[in-house]
Amino acid sequence: MRINVVGGIALLAVVVVVSLAGCGDEKPVSRVPTAPSSPALSGVRGHVLEEGGPPPIDNPGPRVLPNVTVEVHEGSLNGPIVATAKAAADGSFEAALPPGRYTLTVREYDDRLRLPATVTVESGQWVTVMLVTMVK
Repeated sequence: MRINVVGGIALLAVVVVVSLAGCGDEKPVSRVPTAPSSPALSGVRGHVLEEGGPPPIDNPGPRVLPNVTVEVHEGSLNGPIVATAKAAADGSFEAALPPGRYTLTVREYDDRLRLPATVTVESGQWVTVMLVTMVK
């Protein structure tokens, strides 16, 4: 049996070329998590304030009310709660919502009088709301 060395090298070269074909065509797979494709397009944002009671000497007017929960009811105050938002240290809150009519209020705590606010959210718009609680 005779082995043709030149033919064997040629055959090896063809196998290598075929094996490497297409290696540069693949696109790298991204393993980094990506952000959502688009931010929420509508909703409500605002601040929670408290009034009444004995005012502090250094700030007699309305004061921000931090760390309270804002409830978002569908339609009226008797409607189902469709979202909640926690007020930040500066009293600010935000809730992404689809277009519709909503009533916002501060979740009950202490014996404060909570004044609800009813808003209409339209597509692509953010409504600004000031929620007020009254200290008895």
